[in-house]
Parts: sequence; C-alpha cells; structure tokens
Amino acid sequence: MNGKTETCLCDSVWRQLQSIQSHFFIDKKEEDAQRLDFLENQKTIKNRKNAFCSSHLGVMKTAKQERKWYWQAAIGVLIGWLLGQTVIKMENSCKKGKILSVDYTSENIPNGELDAPGRIRQKPRRKRKFLYVAMMSADKFVDTRVKTAAQTWASSLKTWNKDSGVDVEIFAQSNYSGIPHHIVKMPGISDNVYPPQKKSFSMMRYVHDHKVNDYEWFLRLDDDAYVHIEHLESLLRRINSSDALYIGSPGFGRDNDDFVEDNMVYCMGGPGIVFSKITLQKLSPKLGECLKNNLMTEHEDIELGRCVYHHANVGCTKSYEMAALFKNNYNVEETDSEGLKPLFEEVAAHSATYHANKIQANQYALHNTVMLKKIQKLRQSASDLEKDVDRMRKEIFDNSPFKDRKFYKLPRDKSVVWQQITQGRHYSTDFISRGILQPWVNVVTELAREAAKSYYK
Repeated sequence: MNGKTETCLCDSVWRQLQSIQSHFFIDKKEEDAQRLDFLENQKTIKNRKNAFCSSHLGVMKTAKQERKWYWQAAIGVLIGWLLGQTVIKMENSCKKGKILSVDYTSENIPNGELDAPGRIRQKPRRKRKFLYVAMMSADKFVDTRVKTAAQTWASSLKTWNKDSGVDVEIFAQSNYSGIPHHIVKMPGISDNVYPPQKKSFSMMRYVHDHKVNDYEWFLRLDDDAYVHIEHLESLLRRINSSDALYIGSPGFGRDNDDFVEDNMVYCMGGPGIVFSKITLQKLSPKLGECLKNNLMTEHEDIELGRCVYHHANVGCTKSYEMAALFKNNYNVEETDSEGLKPLFEEVAAHSATYHANKIQANQYALHNTVMLKKIQKLRQSASDLEKDVDRMRKEIFDNSPFKDRKFYKLPRDKSVVWQQITQGRHYSTDFISRGILQPWVNVVTELAREAAKSYYK
C-alpha cells in the first residue's frame, strides 16, 4: 500500500466521524453552544485523526518490514537447500565414477613436474612434424631407384624449407649406405615375394607403432614415384589432419575380377597414398585380420583399400582433381622422351605426385622440369618486386616536398636495394645515406615484406 492510498483511507475515516458528529446539532437553540462545542470537538477529532493516521501508517510500515524480512529468510533457505542438493549430487557422482584423490608427487605426474607443494608445472607437448614418407622398395632397387629419388625430389626437402617437418624412410632388406635416408629392415619380410601384400601391410603397421604420434600426415609411396613437395604441402595444409582421411588417386577396379564392392573406392598405390592419423589408428589393429582372412586379389593397393573401407569406414577421395594431383601415367611409354616432356610440364605445374619413373633418366628429367618451373616463378616474383619498388618510389616522389627525381634514383644492384629497404634508407646517385621521411619507412617495409612472402613461397 503506497502513501496516496493511506492518505485517502485517513480522509475517509475523518468524513465518517464528521457525519456522526453532525447528528448532535439538532436543536437550533443550542446552535451557539454546540458550535463552540463543535470547534472544540473539531480540534479533538483532528488530533485524534493525526494520531490515528500516524499509528496506522506505523503499523503498516512495521508489517512491510516484517514481510520483507520473511521473504529474505525464505530466499536464503531456498538457496541453501539448492546448494546442498548440488553438493550431494556431485559427491554421489564422484563415488559412482570411482574418482579417487590423487597424491601429487613426482611419481604420479608422468607429463609434468612439481615446482611447489600441490602445484604442477605442465611440460609443453611435443609438436608433431608435418609429413612422414614411407617408401616401399627392395634391396635390388636401393642403389638405382631409391638413390635417384634421394638425389632428386627428396634432396629438395631440406633446401626448399628446412622447417617443413618432412622425413623419408626406406623399407627394404638392404644394408646400402649411399643415401642420406634411414633404411628400415622389417624382420620376417622378404623383398622377393610378389604380390607384396604382407610387406605393404607390415609397413603400415610399423608406421603406426613407431610414428603415429610424431606426424600429422603419412604418405605410403613406391620407389619409382616423384613427389612435388610444395604442391603436396599446399594441398594438405588446407585440410584438417584430425579428420579420418584417405587421400590419393581414386581406383574403381578394372573388371569384376578385382572384386571391388559397391560404394568402395580405393587409392591406387603407385602415385602414393596419404593417411591421416585417425585413419591409421583405426586401420592398424585390423591389418593382421585383413591380411589373413580378407584377401581377394593379388593387388596390394586394392586389398589395403578394402581393409580401410571395412574397418576405418572411409573411402579414397574421388574428386576429378585428385587424379591430376596424384598423377598416374597410363598413355606415354617411358622410352618416349619427347612424349614425356608435355606430361612433365603438367606435373611441374599442377601435380603433387607422379608415377611411374622406372627409368632413372626420366626421374632426373622430371626433376629438371620442376626446378626450371621454380626458377621461372622466382624470376617472376623478382620482376614483380622490382615493379613494386618502382611504383613505391613514384609514390614517395609524388607525396614528398622534395621534387628532385635524381635524389630518389636507386642503384641497380638488387642487394643494395634490399639493404636500402630493410635499413630504412634511400640514396642519391652518389650513394649518400639519407633517411626516408615518415611514414614511408613503414610503407616500404610492409611492401617489401609482402613481396618477400610471395617471392619465397
């Protein structure tokens, strides 16, 4: 009840008292006496009215305060009850889940160490490398095909990007030491057995058991294949390696004798097969079962794809572009060097892998084509950078208070130009050092940085 309502109530009571009082004025003869009495009664009633209203308002205020206190107490009790129920439920769930207390000692913390009582300093996790290449070969091909691969595409891995995180290992029963890559000899696996299902499946098991936690991607490769690592990395960097993926050139089987099931798409082994970590983890426990019970053909890539299809529940990528990215040569004979030139140009421009170069001269020819393509790109990037420098020089002149073009002429030596940009200097024809006016230092430096990114991409 607000103050306005309370005032109306007091006025109503006052009017009722006045109506009662009016009954006492009946006789006109006694009007004067009664008028005096009325005035005295009026004062008395007014005093009573004030006392009545004051007492009434006090009672209502007290009632309000009591009601407010009761509500506060009720809300407090409700909150306490809810918190108690929550604690009880948490305790019961911990008991059901058998969550036990942990003694934080150095023995109980395999991935961390204590730096104070009860406090753990977590060790940083080891960063995974980008790509592991498992090249399947044989002792008789190590000093020919494998050596050629080591001298061509594999040699460019470190020179192209030392921090790319790409490693290559050779799987063969060989003691050859003329290559800079480790040779893995798997016990009980012969190089002379064909078809090599057991060797292929055992290699994938080895990769899982020894490498699965060290890399993001895993490439199963033949020794007569070529890898264009820049194109392959450009593809894989745009894909989430945490997904279950099985990437390569899609195969559907030549005829019914391949027993390719409905909706099954396998990756052809020649140009290489890329596995994500999740796919490899799902596949590895079932490799032995697939090898013993589910082989239906002599083609190891089909059988590997069948095992992936049944146990990893994933098929090979079957978009049209994948056949070009993982290139298989079906039409041109390896002895046709002229016919291979346009094919090699296509590989150098678009493909991530190529198969097959069983003749070593073709492997060198393809690598030469790839290197020439890189040189062309670098020259184009250098030309674009020079154009940017000239354009920036013009911008500096047009927006500078100095209008002497000779002052802004830059030397032709590209190394000097680079030093000028990085050191925030420009020179006259006499090479007298002068500072570039702000904000052109930041503008030129940022332009050079962006150009360098494309230059060294």
